[in-house]
Amino acid sequence: MKFSRFLGLGLLLLLPLFVCAGVTEHSLVYSVRIAFLDTGDFHFKRSSSQSTYFFSGHFETKGLINKYYRWKGEFAAIGSLENGSPKMEKYYARSESKDHELKLVVLEAEGVRFLPPGGKTFQFSDRPKGDDLVTALFLTPRCYDGSHVNDGEDTFEMFLTKVKEIKQKKEKFGPILKCYYRVRDYKGRSRRLNVTIASSSHGPITQEVRVKIPLLPDVVFDLKKHEQIDTSS
Repeated sequence: MKFSRFLGLGLLLLLPLFVCAGVTEHSLVYSVRIAFLDTGDFHFKRSSSQSTYFFSGHFETKGLINKYYRWKGEFAAIGSLENGSPKMEKYYARSESKDHELKLVVLEAEGVRFLPPGGKTFQFSDRPKGDDLVTALFLTPRCYDGSHVNDGEDTFEMFLTKVKEIKQKKEKFGPILKCYYRVRDYKGRSRRLNVTIASSSHGPITQEVRVKIPLLPDVVFDLKKHEQIDTSS
């Protein structure tokens, strides 16, 4: 079965809940790098109305990094907007990597259905805590104040340790909000994570996500392109 057909399956599970009237659509591209190494572009589209939001996207490694590690994946989610902040309700992901074969994850209110790497039968587990990582880091219009996030399967503890506002006279996006977090996984490993949120004519937008890993170069998602299409008419 082709790669894109699995994303279609996930979208069929999510789209019936999304109300299309008065929707605003955004298309975003983030370059992903490790030190000076370009590892690929992270593409996603998000749509929102007054009460709901939806996103879908994909990423695939490229260039020199593929000699050491290859990964490609597609994902989508839908949720509600509460006081302008997104709250994920359903999530879908499909991935393949050098370490594993086809892997599918479908998260719903009842729990998570997932197809293990190379497996042929879906399994079921409890729903992880918090919002998915894309919703928390790329779609939240301010510093994320939840205590947990997830990747569709596993829960990560996330602590907001500092908030800093930077006002720059010639910054095209206007005032910048920097959010500093500490994230801990289920194995107890800790990472620092910094998110930069800038103002724009279309509202707040995540400009950079920086993952700081001890003894290794930072992994950086840097906003490369942003377009908005107003479909309310």
